[in-house]
Amino acid sequence: MVDFENHKEAIAYGGSAILFVFGIAAILKSRRPFIKKEINREERGFFRFLFKGLFINAFSPFVPIFWIGTMSLATVKYNYQGATLLLFFTTIVFVVFTTDILKAYLAQKLNVFVNRRVMKLLNITVGIILILFAVRMATYY
Repeated sequence: MVDFENHKEAIAYGGSAILFVFGIAAILKSRRPFIKKEINREERGFFRFLFKGLFINAFSPFVPIFWIGTMSLATVKYNYQGATLLLFFTTIVFVVFTTDILKAYLAQKLNVFVNRRVMKLLNITVGIILILFAVRMATYY
């Protein structure tokens, strides 16, 4: 087992540095020109979005981390087995799939509100929040 107790301070400083860099990058991104991409009618098909989402999730490093964590939680902490484990994972797959479809639907609806000013404001806000979290994490110890 990994001993996190002896390395909490190093982990906090490392995480703080990563958050700080992401915060600066988000603020710098707000200075770049925003070009809104118009989607052609032919590109809007349901299956096109479905395959694009599956492709992105297949190569995301966070997907295996999520499922390994979920499996560990279910089997080690809650000691699920057999039908209970199957029900647990079926429910999680259903919830994840449903929320992904909902996110795609809402993203399409929110597209009308996205413009250069909104994106600049969002990038600056997210950058400042990340930097504040980085400072908080670095000063916690």
